[in-house]
Amino acid sequence: MQAEQAEMNFSLPRPADLFKPGTQDYRLYERLLAAPITNAQIIDELRIFSYTRRLSDLREKGINVKATRVRESLFKYEIERN
Repeated sequence: MQAEQAEMNFSLPRPADLFKPGTQDYRLYERLLAAPITNAQIIDELRIFSYTRRLSDLREKGINVKATRVRESLFKYEIERN
């Protein structure tokens, strides 16, 4: 199972290949590679308040970020891996 997951991760670029280390885009992408995250977690844990702009930046770089409504104003974001 780990080998399959490693293969899936291999097809995605590393954060440093797309963004300057330490930037909000870098930190958000790195976190999404680890696991799905909610908009509340993006604000609380990563301290990224304009997260919709950061998600757009990731999408502009070709990262397919899927949004799923959890509750009225709570969304879960995850990378769709092909």
